[in-house]
Amino acid sequence: MVWLFTRYFDALYYRDDDVVRTVLISLWAGAEPVRIVAGYIGNLQEHLPWLIVYVILTMVPHHVTTYYVMTASKDRTPVTNAVQVVQAVLLEINLLAGFHAVWKLFTQQRQQFYLFESALEERRRAQASPSR
Repeated sequence: MVWLFTRYFDALYYRDDDVVRTVLISLWAGAEPVRIVAGYIGNLQEHLPWLIVYVILTMVPHHVTTYYVMTASKDRTPVTNAVQVVQAVLLEINLLAGFHAVWKLFTQQRQQFYLFESALEERRRAQASPSR
């Protein structure tokens, strides 16, 4: 975040010629806190909808921003290219881990649902049958 402010603002003066990069980084900066909270709630508290939000926010703003800065940005240096390649690799690993977590959590919750429904059905049958 410090880089964002030192790069784009000097007092309140806008000084970046690449408007697309500025828009993408602004979207990324707005989506990052939501993505981190969604990952925390979705993963640690096992809420599948929040985990799906996390994966979507990892895909949309982060991929677009990372690959734009890596390929289409005007002022690139070798260090910037190296950092962007490492960030892209880590982003892909993050996305694969997110998909894996969504799939595991989905199958686990589906199994718990069917076990719960099975137990309820047995309870209904026991209550419906006459006791002797």
